Formats: sequence, C-alpha cells, structure tokens
Amino acid sequence: MGLVPKLWGHGECQCVGAAGSVGGVACLWNPLRLHLVWWAMSRSSTSEVLSSLEIGEVVLFSNIYAPIDLPCKHNLWSHVAGMRRLAPFHPWIMAADFNAILELSEKKGGVVRLEPSSVLFQDSISRLQLVDIKPSNGVFTWNNRRVGENWIAEWLDRFLWNRQGFGNIFREKKAAQIVLSEITREIREHGLSKDFLREEDKAVKVVEEWETREEVYWKQRARIDWLKEGDKNMTFFFNSVKARRHENSIPILVNDRGEQCLSLEEMSREALQFFQSLFKEESQGETEEENLVLACIHSLVSREMNEQLLGPILMEELERIVFHMRKGKALGPDGFLIEFFQEF
Repeated sequence: MGLVPKLWGHGECQCVGAAGSVGGVACLWNPLRLHLVWWAMSRSSTSEVLSSLEIGEVVLFSNIYAPIDLPCKHNLWSHVAGMRRLAPFHPWIMAADFNAILELSEKKGGVVRLEPSSVLFQDSISRLQLVDIKPSNGVFTWNNRRVGENWIAEWLDRFLWNRQGFGNIFREKKAAQIVLSEITREIREHGLSKDFLREEDKAVKVVEEWETREEVYWKQRARIDWLKEGDKNMTFFFNSVKARRHENSIPILVNDRGEQCLSLEEMSREALQFFQSLFKEESQGETEEENLVLACIHSLVSREMNEQLLGPILMEELERIVFHMRKGKALGPDGFLIEFFQEF
C-alpha cells in the first residue's frame, strides 16, 4: 500500500494492504482540516477518530472492505463493535464494501435471496444503532459485467451513520446559535470589521450545518419519504413523529370486568386472553333461556356466503391482493419484500 501515500501527496492516510487480489482499504484526509486523535486497524478495516480544525467536532470514521466468508464477517463486526466502545459518544460514519445486501430489492439477476451474511448485516446494523444512507441516484454499486440472463447487479457499497451521534444535534445547534448571537451583538456594539465578518460567516455556516442535520434527523424519524432535502419543515416532521408515536401506543387496557390494565405485563396477558377467546369456537347456549334468545337473532351470514368463505382461495384473489399491497413492506420474518412476490 506504499502507492497510496505517494499518490495522496502531502495528505495523511491509514492503509490496510490487500491479500493478493482481495481486500485492501485506505482512509485519506487533509491534515489542514482534520487532526488524527487515534486510530486502529484490523485485517479488513481501519477506524480513525478525527477532529475538525474548523468547528472542533470529533467524529469516528470507519472504513471497511468486508471479507466473503461468514466466520470472518463475524470477527469483523466484533472488531467494529469494539471500536465503537472506545468512542461511544462521537458521531460515527462508516464507509464500506460489505459484500452483502440488506434487502432483496438490492439485487437483480441470479438467485435473489437473503444469505446468512445479510442476516448478520441486518442484526449488526440494528445492534450498533446504525442508519443506512440511501443513494440519491441508482442503487447498484457492483455488477458482474455480463449481459442478458447472466447479468447480476448488487448494492454492496454504502455509507452508514449512527443515531446516537444525532442525539447531540439539539444541544450543538443551540450552542452554535448562542455563538452567532454573541458575534452579532459584538458587531452591533463595535461596528463591522473584517475579523467580525469572518467570524460571522463561520458561525452562520456552523448553524446551517446543524439545522441541516436536524432536518434530516426529523425526516428519518417521521418516515416522510415524499419530501425532498431542503424543505425547512422541522415542526411538521416533529409533529409527524409525535403523531405516529401516539397512534402506536396503548397506555391503558380495560378488560371485560371493567378493570384497568396499566403495566405491559398485564396488557400483554389481557390481549392474549382476549384474542384466544375471540377466535375460539363457542358452543350454543347451555340453557333453554339462552337458546330462546339465540333463536331470535337473525343470521347475517347466508349459506351461500358461508360456502364462499369456506371455499378454496382462488389465484385471482391472491394476485389482486398482492398487487395492491404497498411496496417496501416485508411480509414476515423471512424478510421477503412484497416486490419479490409481485415480480416473481
């Protein structure tokens, strides 16, 4: 890897050499803008804690060229998790060729299925609280350079960032706004100068950077996928998150005896009993009075309707339901998206 520092010139870098024609990864940075605090390497990755000389922010940056075989992938993710434990509070950016897809939609051609390496990839991202950054143009980053039925393309290269780093957005944005307000006050009291103008421009850029991060944060939390970058709608995104959280929460359950269930354990037990009794076949009335009452209730399901409900499921019915389902949804623990069934 001696060629990389030579080509990079006066910049700094950390490199892991390739094993023959496989692997090899390098992290390059400008020492005039970033200061290396500490670094670590493995056979497939480099991790650097870099400090910005302009705004003073410290970031953990990991570069990965993932191996092919599963045991080595397990070792890689253990090493990456160890790096995170050494820098638990800094924003974390990961650039990598993971040699694995996350979803079935990230592959075209060949056998389209989720391998164990993809399951490991999904579990690692969830466990380390990483967020996948979707590309603005295209999806596939690799193809086998063949044509026709032999063509295979996959999305293997991607950037990830951690959610915890975004937890400091609101504090950092507030601090940046205070700095900008102080500079504005100084200009108001002492007049504008080149030094004040330079400091003000720098402070404005810092505030705008944190505003952009806040906007992206709320967009991802709100899952509003039809709005584009640049819309200054943090209030809308925040309200969307609160609305979704409110709709998805059950603070209290009241059972058929009128008793309130407040704890998660009580609500889980009550919900289980309710649905067990709901779907259990009930017998006819056990007393003559009950049978007389039941005889007065007209049946809402005719014999023809009942036969239709109990009849075999038609392929036309399945196709109509499948093709009306929203894209991007997984049907169950197998991870197959609805696009798979709509296409194949």
